[in-house]
Amino acid sequence: MVNKRGWLRIVEASIAVLLIIGAILIVSKSKAGQDNEELNEDIISALDNIAENFSVRAYILAYNTEELENSSGNIQLINKINESLYSQFGGAKPKILFKICSINVPCSIKTNNEAFSYQRIISTNSESLIFSPKKIIIVAS
Repeated sequence: MVNKRGWLRIVEASIAVLLIIGAILIVSKSKAGQDNEELNEDIISALDNIAENFSVRAYILAYNTEELENSSGNIQLINKINESLYSQFGGAKPKILFKICSINVPCSIKTNNEAFSYQRIISTNSESLIFSPKKIIIVAS
């Protein structure tokens, strides 16, 4: 056989390319994992801030779960809650969806991507005469 060395060089080059692609994939996967962990921590922190922030809690409790999401009163509340959520994420702008519903009704948010989802029950303080807790679900990707 003539040109055995030519085939050997082609095989060596192919193996080298596969090794480089493998290394790139491993590095990109580890970077994505770090980003996901940070997003996970940011969502938990945002829920903690919502629970501690009286004005945002008031917006959530004022949300009328009996009306449609696009009713005028609910839209104003959703915009105020959105502003608060996005301000907590600083420079990073992940895609954030949230939904407010009654605690007795199952509710969910459908997404097409892999996402982190957390929920928290928000209620009034002990001095309030009206007790109507709400559930907020946050999904971020």
